[in-house]
Amino acid sequence: MLLTTFFINMVIILALLGKGFVYFKKDEQRHTVKGVFFAIGLSAAPFVLFYDLPVLIIGKWVLPAELTVTSFFVLPSVFLYLICTDRLFRLQFSINHFVYYALLSLFPAFLVTLLYAKFVHEARRFAELTLLFLLIYVINILVLYSKGYFDRTLRTKLYVQKNFYQESIYRIGEALKKQRNMQEVIQCLEKEVREVLDIENLAFVQLAVQNRQAPFHCDEKEWMKLIKKMDGQPLSIGKMIENKRLFAVFVGSFRQSPLLLIGKKKHPIPFRAEQKDWLSTIVYYASVTIENMLKVEDFIKELDNLKERSHSVWLTRLIFQWSEKERRKLAIDLHDTILQDLIVLKRKVESLRFQNMRMEEMKKQLNDIEEEIVDMIDVTRETCHELRPPFLEQVGLREALAELIRRFHLRSNIKVEWNIHVSTKLDEERELAIYRMIQELLNNALKHSQASYIQLTLETQNEEVQLHYVDNGIGIDMKKLNHYDGKLGLFGIKERVQGLGGTCEMTSQLGEGLDIRITIPL
Repeated sequence: MLLTTFFINMVIILALLGKGFVYFKKDEQRHTVKGVFFAIGLSAAPFVLFYDLPVLIIGKWVLPAELTVTSFFVLPSVFLYLICTDRLFRLQFSINHFVYYALLSLFPAFLVTLLYAKFVHEARRFAELTLLFLLIYVINILVLYSKGYFDRTLRTKLYVQKNFYQESIYRIGEALKKQRNMQEVIQCLEKEVREVLDIENLAFVQLAVQNRQAPFHCDEKEWMKLIKKMDGQPLSIGKMIENKRLFAVFVGSFRQSPLLLIGKKKHPIPFRAEQKDWLSTIVYYASVTIENMLKVEDFIKELDNLKERSHSVWLTRLIFQWSEKERRKLAIDLHDTILQDLIVLKRKVESLRFQNMRMEEMKKQLNDIEEEIVDMIDVTRETCHELRPPFLEQVGLREALAELIRRFHLRSNIKVEWNIHVSTKLDEERELAIYRMIQELLNNALKHSQASYIQLTLETQNEEVQLHYVDNGIGIDMKKLNHYDGKLGLFGIKERVQGLGGTCEMTSQLGEGLDIRITIPL
């Protein structure tokens, strides 16, 4: 009874974890659930396969319980290790490794079991053959794991295979993609070199003319000979210089400072050609990665410096044009996905209403759901209009602004007196900028101004577009307009006008409304 209960509980636990994996199949947590599934399953597998099931099926065990149950004691240690090393969410590589070995072991175990049943003992029962297959299968997996371990440990001493270096290049190439700064790149490169080459010490140093001390303990004469060799020939990225047990590889010059990889071999044996090529290649990869990181850092700093200047017109235009492209993309996505799905859902609800329903309450609930869906469609459509005004391209700036003001009247009790007279056809960038500025002014008035009256004038004079906005609200502290606080608002309007080479004058006092005059050259 205890063995049967244990087996059923394990099946339930693994089934729930499998269900959780399916539930989280599009979430980052799927790797954790999958890892827990394999950890519990593998820890319980020896006891279940070699003691529990054999006793239940044939009445005797393959391996004693005292031996198979020891695998359970590994489980808490494994989880403690994963949690302490922050690897609980990074089990995918180990899981894929196990699946690979499991597939390789499947055919040999089946073949050996088949041959045993055919030539050794033809009268074997199916249950006994199944247990034999499982035993051989598990042994094959353990042998493959052992081979992988000894390959990694002894390959630099026993043999050299070209495939090892090719795999290492691919591995470090993938690892470098995930690094975030120069220090992480150096650590990644150091780890790979230590695993592949038979070396005693390794260090990354920036050797200055006035300070050329060895980074670790080594023979002083040998170190000075290595320094003399480096001084006597030009250095290029990935170039290696050897001297008995010491070697140096030039990684690159970053921020006017040369970076070198200095190492000490365990034995005074020169590197082979494939080892030199491998080391030069991965050092070159690391050098390019570090250089790109530093260029990105410099570019970000330059953007910050330009943002602080008063004449960064091109940067301001770039930011707002980028913003408009993202708005357009979001509007298209909303219209083609969410809105269409809601319309389809509404039609399904309509079809359900005309079916024979036994409960009136169910019909009432469906009617309520339909009303909510209609509201969501209206809200989504309104959002699309705000993100990318369709009237602007179809009927022009004047009609688009008229529609904007009409919808503003539906949302508020503020009276807007407007006069739009634009005699010249404007380009798309200026039309969109003017529309966005007026949209932001109206939104600001609705949220913050507490105004009851707005006067809005837009006209073209003397090769300029002039926008005049006045309200009778509570006004604003002008000091806030001179500092960017993370929200665009009126500050964004000033930046947008500046990006178009225009001027923006804002005057206001607390309790006396807001007056804005914008001039944009044509």
